[in-house]
Amino acid sequence: MTSQKPNTVIFSPGLANASGKIEYPLKNDVILHCVSQRSSEFLKLLVSSFLGIPLSDIRSVHLENPIDFRTYDAKELILDIKVLLNNDQMINFEMQLNISRGVTWWINRSLLYLCRTFDNIKKGNDYTLLKPAAQISIIDHDLFPNEPPEFYAKYLLTNCRTGACYTSNFKLNVLYLNHIDLATQEDIDNHLVEWAKAFQASTWEDLKNLAVHTPEFKEVAEMMFDVDADVSARTYAEAHEKYLHDLATHKKIAYMDGYDDGRAEGRTEGYAEALAESEAEIKRLHEIITNAGLSLDQ
Repeated sequence: MTSQKPNTVIFSPGLANASGKIEYPLKNDVILHCVSQRSSEFLKLLVSSFLGIPLSDIRSVHLENPIDFRTYDAKELILDIKVLLNNDQMINFEMQLNISRGVTWWINRSLLYLCRTFDNIKKGNDYTLLKPAAQISIIDHDLFPNEPPEFYAKYLLTNCRTGACYTSNFKLNVLYLNHIDLATQEDIDNHLVEWAKAFQASTWEDLKNLAVHTPEFKEVAEMMFDVDADVSARTYAEAHEKYLHDLATHKKIAYMDGYDDGRAEGRTEGYAEALAESEAEIKRLHEIITNAGLSLDQ
């Protein structure tokens, strides 16, 4: 895919008149899942850009883990996006913003999700039926601060001495939203810069401007407006973020209770550190909720 000059794009009446702040932006993982679930065209563009393949090569995309919101439970909701491409490849997308305290847990989590995605044959089938798998993380903090930064990093299993690739069927890719300025020409041609801007867009004007310059993103903007106008989708997004806040709050209360009990018994070592960790977690989740455009008072 190549970048295009500004075009005349005709938006739906609702989107055409939309202006100002996007109340529930695309970087909200619930909203991202809702949009992916509603639009195969959105999924095709997402897969095309992140795998670097032409849209014409995509015969089919199928969301393998749709959410049944009739039985929605914020405590159980898993918000990764698992896609079956052309019935012969698995891709798992997951967004994690505001990784404020360490990154080891996310490295382990992304590897675990890749392993689960690669384990895709049915019991009794032979290994030749395994479908290639890719795990794509969308984050805004560096996973490896001591390494040269990148915008879109790609990892494979390789020989430590020769660098030879063990297999190309097991991939870990990471999009760093904090390094858009480091996008390569390949990243630009694949519209990854537009995706990064779409994830970070905070106003309808920003989102519509992307569509004007890259017509494929009209579907992204239209589906965003459709989901944002859906009261139920907004409710799901809010419920999930409040669950994260409540979970962190309960952890803090538990730490404080433990600290008080220990102090009453003359034991304080370790409790102050635990309390500090709890406070940091509360702050991290507050940032997530604020950046998602949500209110804790609703």
